[in-house]
Amino acid sequence: MDEFPEADQGTPVNSPFTGVHSTVHSERKNSSRQIWLVPAIFGVGVAAMVIFFAQKAIYDPLRTLQPFPVKEYYENHASLEGTRFKVQLKVINQLGWKDEVGRLIIFNVGSSDNPVVVLVSTKQDTLSFEPGDTYQAELRVGEGGLLKADHLKKE
Repeated sequence: MDEFPEADQGTPVNSPFTGVHSTVHSERKNSSRQIWLVPAIFGVGVAAMVIFFAQKAIYDPLRTLQPFPVKEYYENHASLEGTRFKVQLKVINQLGWKDEVGRLIIFNVGSSDNPVVVLVSTKQDTLSFEPGDTYQAELRVGEGGLLKADHLKKE
C-alpha cells in the first residue's frame, strides 16, 4: 500500500486461481481528467458545422429574393419587369450565342415542365450548359419580358 499513498484503498478481489484476497488499485489517478476530451472534441466539431452552414446561408446572394412566379410570368410578364427572383433552372437546350451579348438558353423552371428562355451574359462564360444540368439563379425580368441571369451557381 505504500506504493500508492494518494490512491483509495481499492476493492478487494478474490483470485479464481489462488483463492488469495487482493486489492485492485487505479493504475492512473488522473484518468478522470481526460474524460472531458471526448465531449470537447465533439462540441468543437458541432460548432464548426453550425458555423459552416450559417455562413453558407448568410452569404447566399439569393437568400433575400422571392421565388420566380412562373404562372404570373406567363400571364403578364409586363407586371414583373424590373424585378429580380431566385429560381432553380434545368438546362433543356441552347438556342444561340452572340459575342459581347451572351447565350440564349432554354431552361425548365424548378421541378415543373415550364420552359423559359434566359439570356446568360458573357460574364458566365466559365460555365458549361449541358442538357440536364441544374443551376440556382437570380433572374431579372427585363424589358419585353426578357429573362436575364445575373447570377448562376451550378448544383
